[in-house]
Amino acid sequence: TLLASPWYWASLAGLSVQTICWILALKLLDLSVAHPLSSLVFVTNLICAACFFDEKVANSHVIGIVFIMTGASLVGQTSK
Repeated sequence: TLLASPWYWASLAGLSVQTICWILALKLLDLSVAHPLSSLVFVTNLICAACFFDEKVANSHVIGIVFIMTGASLVGQTSK
């Protein structure tokens, strides 16, 4: 069953950690800054997929990551 699966409990633990991190981020940052910075998850996912799972990274992925990083850095600069 689902409740007997260790993956289920691991996903609940991960969700709990993510929720705590998000609450802490909102205590430190305005929502207008924190929410756009959460798009950095896409960067992390691509890097982890390439490093740990040998996923192929296309040029379009790299271009998208550059746009995300540029946008995140611009949002970070406007918050100062």
